[in-house]
Amino acid sequence: FYNLRNIYRSLVGYNNKSFKFNIRVFLKQLNYMIIPKLPFRTPKWLPQFVKDLFFRDDSSYLISNPEVVDNICFIYINGILSSKQEVLNDLNKLKEIFNRPINCIYNPTDALTVDLIECLLDKETNYITQPALVGLFTITKKILDPYIDKVIIISYSQGTIILSKIVNLLPKLGIDKELYLKKLEIYTIANCSSKMEYISQNLPYMEHLVNEHDFIGKLGINCS
Repeated sequence: FYNLRNIYRSLVGYNNKSFKFNIRVFLKQLNYMIIPKLPFRTPKWLPQFVKDLFFRDDSSYLISNPEVVDNICFIYINGILSSKQEVLNDLNKLKEIFNRPINCIYNPTDALTVDLIECLLDKETNYITQPALVGLFTITKKILDPYIDKVIIISYSQGTIILSKIVNLLPKLGIDKELYLKKLEIYTIANCSSKMEYISQNLPYMEHLVNEHDFIGKLGINCS
């Protein structure tokens, strides 16, 4: 009962403590949660409200300007049920915290049921979902870039599952040498992946932040 306000905020998102109930935001979030999206490109002739209601965004790499500062590239991978606007809000908050440009591997929502199926596929099968594929190509390219000294990844919720899939696939692409792995730093929040292990000699560097009784954490890093 005492946490109802925080539970509501966790569902609809908020940028500051002055957040107030907004029926438009609430209905939009309800749409994300309930109505499954069609997993293919939107026909251009459809009205915009139909596009928003029934069709998903494609996963993509959102580049900040500038993308790299001091030879360091920051990349954020968002979690479940995130609209593009919410992800942009997250990026703005991270930019304030770190005072640096933050790029993003955008993981679009397809509604709760489809998002959970995506989580299951990335957690327990060899299938590579679209966000994981975009992330794999993006992160590999940054690690191999001789002008980038550090690639720092921040991932949250479903983003940790996507990142886990990427980390597990890096050795198959030859990214298993100390030269490359030293470039990579990983920070996860509410890590619910099934397996995220060092590739070689305690590399890449990792830190995981999770509440002890977090239900999402109990599906991954806090699993008994």
